[in-house]
Amino acid sequence: MRSPALLLCITLCFFIYFCSNKQIEYSSADYFKISETQYTIESAAFVKLTGLSFFNNLNGLIFATDGVSFFSLNDKMLSLKGKGKILGFIIYSSESETLNDGVHFMNLRPPYSEGDIAIGFYTLDWNEDKDSVFYDENDGPRLLSGKLTVTKEGEQTSISFKCTDEDGRLVTGVFKGDLLKNLSYNTDHINYED
Repeated sequence: MRSPALLLCITLCFFIYFCSNKQIEYSSADYFKISETQYTIESAAFVKLTGLSFFNNLNGLIFATDGVSFFSLNDKMLSLKGKGKILGFIIYSSESETLNDGVHFMNLRPPYSEGDIAIGFYTLDWNEDKDSVFYDENDGPRLLSGKLTVTKEGEQTSISFKCTDEDGRLVTGVFKGDLLKNLSYNTDHINYED
């Protein structure tokens, strides 16, 4: 009788040992995911768009991965340096300093209401030498539908989003942290027709 009990005890010990040594993979707290591939968000910024009249009252929310850095040039003009992945939303808002709390939905056709997402985009091979920051002909797939939820907790901003791109891929993400603010981005170089 001792043999089966001893064997069961040894088996149970091995099971506990191997389960406790298994590497558990946790997802990054700040990420965006396209289909099943996840990218860690290293920084985020909320930027006032200036220049072309089409971009009046539009602001950019940009997420960048490792390899892409935000810089503020003279007069607080945004500049991105490096190579990596970026994902962004162009949001209609009369507030140029902050991102408003609430749920923001995609609305790809003007007129825009407060908080509407006018443009969503991402690129997985952004390079400062060949691309501009916001949507133009060099950026990757556009986001066609979805929503973005914003909640402020003190100085921290919590953002989650779930969208679909033009190729039918699911694009999701979460971010909780401080957004770089009080920056602007000049849109004069974008060839956009109203």
